[in-house]
Amino acid sequence: MRKARISLLQQGEQVNWPPPTPQGRLTLWDAGGQHRIAVLAAADSTVERPALAFSADGSLLAASRADGSVRVWETASPRLEGATLPTGDGPVLAIGFAPGAEELYIATPHLPLRSEQLTPERAAGEVCARAGGGATRAEWRRYLPDVPYRRTC
Repeated sequence: MRKARISLLQQGEQVNWPPPTPQGRLTLWDAGGQHRIAVLAAADSTVERPALAFSADGSLLAASRADGSVRVWETASPRLEGATLPTGDGPVLAIGFAPGAEELYIATPHLPLRSEQLTPERAAGEVCARAGGGATRAEWRRYLPDVPYRRTC
């Protein structure tokens, strides 16, 4: 099966999926295509027909993954690991950002449209839930002895 090469231009950056190699990967290039900025998705994340979207201001890039999840990167920090949003119900057909980039719309075969909040408050809530709550006073003293204690979650 032949894979298509897709190029998107946004705010002086170009995204190619996949590059001319047998592996699929998402690569961020400068607009001239001469300088590779970062490889955003590893070579094992092949997707036959990826869904890709930039936020309106170009600060975020979202791409579907083979496992049906969506990964979101900050374009100002492309070498940092993107946040993964699981969809849980099959391949992603389309994605798009709401104005202001605080919400990502995701379409899958089973749910025509859903939205995921991309706010700092949601991110903090996810971190606290995964960590089982904030640091205790004892943990704070152990890891941050020179910083006054404050409740984090």
